[in-house]
Amino acid sequence: MSRLFATAFQSLNKSLIQETRLKTLGLYKSLLQSCRHYPFGQLLRNEIQTKFKKHKYVTSRTNVFKLLTEAEKVLIYFILIVF
Repeated sequence: MSRLFATAFQSLNKSLIQETRLKTLGLYKSLLQSCRHYPFGQLLRNEIQTKFKKHKYVTSRTNVFKLLTEAEKVLIYFILIVF
């Protein structure tokens, strides 16, 4: 059974693809971990998972960078509120 996964920037070099993938996974993990510090953390966690799954197949470089920037802003907000 074959799996279909979108690869961001399919036409660009593999190092950029890998860098983007690692950044995305790192942000995802950091956001999920930051949810532990909130009273309604499970609700936040579910929302984060839903958003990432919704945009799983986005391949447009512009859209991917826009989504990553948005995720970074949310993470910074979480960090500022908690600490």
